Amino acid sequence: SQHWQRLSHYRLQCRIFNSKQSLRCREVTISNYGRGELDQDHDIALPTNMQELTIFKSFLPRSLLDFAPSLKNNACKDLERCQIFSSEGIEHLWSFTSIPQNLELLKLEHLPDLTSLFKYEEGGGPPSPSPSPAPPPESGTFSLLKLLSVSHCDNLKYLFTPWLVRSHFQNLQLIRVCHCREMVHIIRDDEEEGIINEGNTIITFPKLQNLELSSVPKLKSICTKNDEEKGIMACPSLQEIKVWDCPMLKRLPTMQVDDKGQTSETPTKVISGQTEWWDLLEWDTPEAKSIFQPLFSVCSFSEVYPEFSLDIWYQDSKKRYEEMQDSQL
Repeated sequence: SQHWQRLSHYRLQCRIFNSKQSLRCREVTISNYGRGELDQDHDIALPTNMQELTIFKSFLPRSLLDFAPSLKNNACKDLERCQIFSSEGIEHLWSFTSIPQNLELLKLEHLPDLTSLFKYEEGGGPPSPSPSPAPPPESGTFSLLKLLSVSHCDNLKYLFTPWLVRSHFQNLQLIRVCHCREMVHIIRDDEEEGIINEGNTIITFPKLQNLELSSVPKLKSICTKNDEEKGIMACPSLQEIKVWDCPMLKRLPTMQVDDKGQTSETPTKVISGQTEWWDLLEWDTPEAKSIFQPLFSVCSFSEVYPEFSLDIWYQDSKKRYEEMQDSQL
């Protein structure tokens, strides 16, 4: 029967029951998958019109594409929010030919086997050095993603490449990375994926407002061109930077860059961190430091931790619920 497709709201739960939350959309929650022999022999059939997907305490295949046929070939075009946590086995999420096009929030937590967010496949990965340019954000892939939170993923060494940012992540408003012990770069050089990039070296997140980095001890740079040279990450809308326990991070992203690549006035209001980290930061020009110095405030761990621990999933859920209530008045 296809009558379920007519439902505007539903909650489908597998091996979990929670009736306290208000029903406000089409949501699916799966727990403890892959722990028994029966799970290994059966695929999960997910509703293709779901808007939220939560998976936790599960043993997953290497990719979400192997987890459920419904997640292949952009079948779940209504999926807006996805969170996966406390699960083993998964090494990457999607390939570029199968990413949900309308995803707005992605939260990943306690995934010990995760090595990359995406897998490059023939016909769906970065462009070759020669002919065709990368597809524009309007092509759909992750062009709507606003909130990205990654924590306790100890095999993850980077989040993006320059090609990924330019082509697919232009609407990101928040990037949060916490307790990723092996992460070295937020944006890793394209050439490490075998891509020759001879274009603009400035990587821009035009709508990024919040950058939060906590307990990432091996993080060397926000953006790198290669092992010897730091790239430029420009964030013209950046409002707040929070950095805690990232002792190897020596440079901040550039908030505003003029035509000559020089730092100019910035919309950033707050930079929070430790005095020891701030004093060791490297600057391209003395002018850059003079611009950012008044924005810096020292925070103790007890002050900054509650803000890092705020769950973007529940914050976003609350916001959506309030908007739904307002629309019904």
